[in-house]
Amino acid sequence: MILPPMWRHQARELEQNHHKPKLALFWSPRMGKTRAAAEDARKSGLPRGLVTAPLSVCNDWVDMLVALGFTVVPAHKAPVKSLTKIRELRASGAVIVINDDKLPAACEELLRFDPQFCIFDEAHRLKRPSGKKSRAARRLGYNAQRVRLLTGTPAPNHYGDLWAPMSMTSRDENEWGSAFGRFRERFLIYDYMFPSRILGHKNTDVLQGLILKYASIVRREDVFGPDDFQYVTRSVELPPHARKLYDTFADKWMLDEPALKADNVLTHILRLRQIAAGYAETELVHTALIDRLLADLGEVVESGEKAIVYHQFRWEGAQAASRARAELHVPVYEYHGDVGPDDRKRIEREFNTTPGARVAFVQIQSGGTGISFASAEHLMFLSSTFSFAEMCQARDRVYAPDPELGKGKRRVIYDYRAKETIHDFIGEVLARKGSVHEALRNADREAIAYGSFKRRKAS
Repeated sequence: MILPPMWRHQARELEQNHHKPKLALFWSPRMGKTRAAAEDARKSGLPRGLVTAPLSVCNDWVDMLVALGFTVVPAHKAPVKSLTKIRELRASGAVIVINDDKLPAACEELLRFDPQFCIFDEAHRLKRPSGKKSRAARRLGYNAQRVRLLTGTPAPNHYGDLWAPMSMTSRDENEWGSAFGRFRERFLIYDYMFPSRILGHKNTDVLQGLILKYASIVRREDVFGPDDFQYVTRSVELPPHARKLYDTFADKWMLDEPALKADNVLTHILRLRQIAAGYAETELVHTALIDRLLADLGEVVESGEKAIVYHQFRWEGAQAASRARAELHVPVYEYHGDVGPDDRKRIEREFNTTPGARVAFVQIQSGGTGISFASAEHLMFLSSTFSFAEMCQARDRVYAPDPELGKGKRRVIYDYRAKETIHDFIGEVLARKGSVHEALRNADREAIAYGSFKRRKAS
């Protein structure tokens, strides 16, 4: 692998911030923070390192580090028990690349290896102060001489998400501190009955000063100009039998006892989402959304262009992919949790480098971060998650700067919704950049079932 010359902002990062031993790179997605962090590690001259990342991008890290001359151990491809072998490399040095899901089980062996530098890719995945993955990462980060935290979405919910990863940069009690409780008291306004529920922020001037001190911030629009996305909402009518099934279930849910338990509420919401998408228990009840998707994909393929279709439920991705293979007669890929790292890399490489029309069906949970489908001209959301940050991350997988225009290339983004269903409610909340989980606590059941602004009684 031959690396291209660094972009100007990457070179500037090394010049301006290499002297800082522990730092976060809060860079917009697709801005090359992987290369910047790897070059920083090489410049440090430290022989022992650790890189943690989502499984989908671990191979990219291996390729990058090998190209920079490091000896690399691809621990993401091996069971945790095999990590005992890295003890032999402690004296000579190596970089361990491991998927962050293995951190809790691998932590003790990694501490024995004693990495001198740590790079935590997609560091927002470490945001839970009490999470096992987060605690393991902090133990490693506290002991390392150098730390680089990489994320394009540092605080997906609120500033409280910053503490767990950023406490690796400074444990000074006047800065990030060593306990989340102190940080919460100092900067967060929270519900005293439910302390995990954050209502707002305070002392934001001090907090923003801390962020600027311990983070490098690069915004995509400052380098390449504004994004050039065109948004299209496809509001699809449910077939009569599916409409009746949805309304009947929604009506029953609305009349349920007020004291419905939280887990039962979530079960009902999942059921509403599945019926709206086309599935009821074990039966496919309609394909209205998939039909509309295939019509749009037909035009994309006729134009010789590429498309990414994001989905949340595995069944809808499989159904749509099967239809696409039969009807479109172009290469079709499926990218989900059961696809191994080598196949993920192959799919990404083939999709981006092979000319001509092709379609990739990608489960958001597996392919929404850390990878690139930059050659796609179209991005379709067959279904959405509850997280605005996750949706933005998925959207940014197709971002690519156009050097001639000095801005992002034009992309068309489609959002498929079953009309007058819970899809409308989710879409409204995400359009406000809000939290669907928070909105579900405050909205009545009719609004959830049919949308806040287009409410109708179930019949």
